[in-house]
Amino acid sequence: ISSKCSFRLLHSLRANHDAVLIGANTLAIDSPRLNVREQLPQRFQFGEPSQPRPVVVDSNLRCVDIEAIRLERPIFFSSYLSKSISWCDSERESKLQRWTTAEARIRSLGGDLRSCGLDAEGRCDLKECFELLASQYGIRTLLVEGGAGILQSCLELGLADQAVVTVRPCFLGGYNSMTRQ
Repeated sequence: ISSKCSFRLLHSLRANHDAVLIGANTLAIDSPRLNVREQLPQRFQFGEPSQPRPVVVDSNLRCVDIEAIRLERPIFFSSYLSKSISWCDSERESKLQRWTTAEARIRSLGGDLRSCGLDAEGRCDLKECFELLASQYGIRTLLVEGGAGILQSCLELGLADQAVVTVRPCFLGGYNSMTRQ
């Protein structure tokens, strides 16, 4: 987040969407809550803002290894089972155990773990994830917060209707970072 104003803008955007989507990297690095805490002033505001449903795209079930997940009622999508179609018997048990562990962890947060297919690069098929969000959860508006790989995929696949970009007005790296080399 680049400033107090962009923080409030982000929370206002969240308040106007049914769900907020991130990737497993963003979950691991930032440990976000993906909820609405402070939004821009609105002309008419009655009661508390609605809270969007957190959605995480987690191809490899990294959620099992993340110590603190601060999400409420999250929906996780993983292509983990799709990747493992050719499991040998010795791998099968450990892979199913990892899925069961992830599912129990996500359910303890009040959420769901959903299997999805693979895209051409072996990651979660975002089109399928978006379709499942609409058909199974009634999600009509989705705010995609990142990370970079998820954002790029959404743009490449034509899944984004608009983009909001905020920048921090400062230079990092000192004088040399601003000069032509």
